[in-house]
Amino acid sequence: IAAVDAMRFGKAVITAPITLVQLSDKTQQSFLLLVPIYRSWVTPDTEKKRTEECVGWAFSPLWMQEVLVNLPTDPELFYINLKDTAEEDSSSFFSNDQNFSSNQALYCQEIEFDIFGRKWHLDYGVKPKYVTSLNHLNPFMIFLFGGCISILLAILAHTLGLNYLNREKNQLQQAQLASLVESAPDAIIGIKLNGLVTSWNNAAEFIFGYQATDTIGKYLDKIFFSHNDSVNLKELLNKLGQGKTIDHHTTKWSHLDGHYIDISISAAPLFERKKIIGASLAIRDITAQKAAETLILSLNQDLEGQVKERTEELQNTNRFLVNLLNSATDNLIMQFDLNGLVLIFNTGAEKILGYKAKEIVKQKSFLNFISNEDIHSRGNELNKEFGHLKNELSIFITKPQKEGSEIREWNFIHADGRQIPILLSVTPVRNQEDVITGYLGVGNDISERKLAEQVLKESDNRYNMAFSGAGVGLWDWNIKNNKRPSNNN
Repeated sequence: IAAVDAMRFGKAVITAPITLVQLSDKTQQSFLLLVPIYRSWVTPDTEKKRTEECVGWAFSPLWMQEVLVNLPTDPELFYINLKDTAEEDSSSFFSNDQNFSSNQALYCQEIEFDIFGRKWHLDYGVKPKYVTSLNHLNPFMIFLFGGCISILLAILAHTLGLNYLNREKNQLQQAQLASLVESAPDAIIGIKLNGLVTSWNNAAEFIFGYQATDTIGKYLDKIFFSHNDSVNLKELLNKLGQGKTIDHHTTKWSHLDGHYIDISISAAPLFERKKIIGASLAIRDITAQKAAETLILSLNQDLEGQVKERTEELQNTNRFLVNLLNSATDNLIMQFDLNGLVLIFNTGAEKILGYKAKEIVKQKSFLNFISNEDIHSRGNELNKEFGHLKNELSIFITKPQKEGSEIREWNFIHADGRQIPILLSVTPVRNQEDVITGYLGVGNDISERKLAEQVLKESDNRYNMAFSGAGVGLWDWNIKNNKRPSNNN
């Protein structure tokens, strides 16, 4: 019951009076002080967790005679009787005089108190012989002395309990520390300054393949062979012997099967009374980390080569496109984004419109180069065909969006203010996801062609007027089809 209570409530508890095997003649005069041990460092905060995580108890046997050894318990002078009232049978479990009762004692004191989960009842008094030995002192003084003794007894019992509790607490902390070391993911090895192994945890067994029974009591340099002769165990031990710590020192040590393991060592000296008596090594297996670093380095080198190669390809392609655009000196090539901002203005555009690319690119809108009359006229046509357009730029991009391209004559504004007729083809520019990101306009200056057409038209008109006025018949004869078209005359 005491063990279960200690586990449930997470505190030290004493048992009911028991008889120790080694004190079989002292019946029911002993008890056990029990302290629960849990898996975690901290006592769980609920009874359910405490019940689930309890792994055992630390206990200490106590004999009442030893507990009271420093108190005045002479049966000829004093009467002491202790009862455990937590049980239904609350008979006395300790009395320094079985043949004496509290009714016979002088100035008898009765005290009930809780001690580590039990309720005790104490009867304490003095015998007539004690009063006689005091040479008939004042009875009040005797009473006062008895009260002081009772208080001192209670304090002493409490102090004794604390001492035992502290001892068990230290043992528990040591057990928890040992459990932590054993469950650590890193190999933790305890050594003396001469390299003799004193402790070897489970992770060390897993990493290096050696069992603790095969290593404890042996020297490290007889177990491992350092892969790097310039960094050996003696140098590490010398540093630790000087009180220095070692942080993340990387090297290679041999496994039981002979292959080498990449490890990182952190070590610190162990002190006892300000004297270095050994060291603790924390060793981490970094083989996988080293392999990953090598792989990443290789991938980075490959990636750098690919990036360099791709960059060169893009640069060559870009130079080719720039040269191609600039070589088209008789063609106007302009690219503009979804807002109409000019992104490309080639040499042909500079030649035809009289502007420099640096004045236009990312500074001017494509709409700035088209005559307002053409914009309004074409806008009215498209409004009738497609409904109301949301802006002027839609006049140029609606048809290319719907039909893929549009070829149309526009009057462009030259830098000197004159208008130049341009036969312009507008097509969408798409990215890799087939999303339109802008538009490309390619055009030719058709000023000379329109002038030639005008001259030809005027010449034809004069020719027809001359023949009509002369009253002369005129016809053509096509030899291939034997037809003779003629004029009205």
